[in-house]
Formats: sequence, C-alpha cells, structure tokens
Amino acid sequence: MMRYQQDLQVALRERLRRLLTSHFLDFGHQLEMITAWIAKQSALVAILTAAERVEPDLNYEEWVKNFERRELSWPVQTEEGKAALIWAFMEHMANDDEVDPTLWRLITMTFGGRATDWPRIMTERLLAPLFDFLSERIGQDSSVLYVLERYVRRVEWFERDSLYDVYRAQTRRGEDVYDRDLRQFLFAEGVNMPFSQAKSASGLSDVLAELDSEDPLVCEVKLFDGDGTRSGRLRLVSTKCSSMRATMARPVRT
Repeated sequence: MMRYQQDLQVALRERLRRLLTSHFLDFGHQLEMITAWIAKQSALVAILTAAERVEPDLNYEEWVKNFERRELSWPVQTEEGKAALIWAFMEHMANDDEVDPTLWRLITMTFGGRATDWPRIMTERLLAPLFDFLSERIGQDSSVLYVLERYVRRVEWFERDSLYDVYRAQTRRGEDVYDRDLRQFLFAEGVNMPFSQAKSASGLSDVLAELDSEDPLVCEVKLFDGDGTRSGRLRLVSTKCSSMRATMARPVRT
C-alpha cells in the first residue's frame, strides 16, 4: 500500500515537471493528457471529490473572469477550495471544443509577456498548488481505496464466473454472497472487522473496520442486474466512506 502511494506521488511530480518544461505550442495538449491521467486515478478522484464538498458554493465561471482583468485571485478559504477551482480549470481547458480561444490569449497575457514564458509561470502560479495538495493528501488519506481496487480486479480477473454461479444458485441472498467474499478478502489483506451491520448516514453498512483508528472503513455492497439500464450485466459496487468517499463499479459478468 505504501508503495502504491509513493508511486502515485512520483507520477504526480513527473507530470508537474512535464507542464513546467512544456513548449508553449505543446502546452495545451500536455495539459489535456495530464488531466485525463488524473481523472483515471481513483485515489486522486476521491480526494478531489471530497475537496469539492468543502466549499460547494464556489463559482468557477466568476473566478475565470479574473483573467479578463489579467489577474489571479483566490476567492477561497481552504486548500480544498483552491484545489477544486484548479481542477475545474484543468478540466475546462483540457476540452478544446468548449474553450474560447480568447481565454487562451487572456491566460498568456496574465502569466507571461513572452510566449515562451507563460506555460512555466502559469504552472508555477496556478497549477502547482493542486499537485502539491494531491501529493500531500495521498500520504494522509486512506489506503483502503487501493485494497478495494485490488478486490475489484480479483473479482474481474479470477473469481467472476465462480462468484456469479454461486449468486445464481441463491439469487435471493445474492448480495450476501458478494458481501461474504469481500469480508474474506479484506481479512486476508489484514483489515480487521466486526461481522455486524451498523447504521450510518447512508443507512445500514455492510462492512465496518478500524473504527478506533483515524482511517475507519464503512463499506456497502450493492448489486445491479441491469434491468433498468438495459446494460445486460451484473455489477458490483463498493463504497468507502470516511474522510473521503470513493465509488467503484465494474462488470461482474456480461
């Protein structure tokens, strides 16, 4: 788990370096690729999702108008709010089809007089705080998400058919099949847990663990049969709720 966190921190630093050293003609494409990479990292998405909830009333559109005045200001009270604004900016600028070319010109004038300078200055002043925030939070926040991702891969790669057959043999208790399998996996990973349900803000939880620690796990398992979505597949969803909330969905059988 520690290695996973360290690798993610190294990967963040490397992508920040790419932005700092990017040629001004390549900067937009580099930003697009890095934004897409962050969006695929479940641990980072979980941190960003939690950050967005800290200051939910932040107005991104109003904030972006600062560039019309060639200035950068932060209408936030927390690091989470600042990170949420930067991430919204990255997602916006990474979508070339929706970006007004005028905004790019305003950005170049705000962050540098010469075309060769503005990518570095913009990265240092605007984007780097997000990378610092994510790197710090990776070390602070839960490693349970990594364990849950390993469980999802285990089901997909090794246990999908066998678990599905057990489920089909007792569909009325189908959720219990996956619940028990998840408990066994977590126990094998060194996560101690009581075998009982408890009420949470979202209802009854399926799996509790490490409640006396700073990194508790409250997990719920849900099955979806696809009838409502016409997806024709069964999905397993695991949710981790504590200082951050992450949701994963993977097909169990198609």
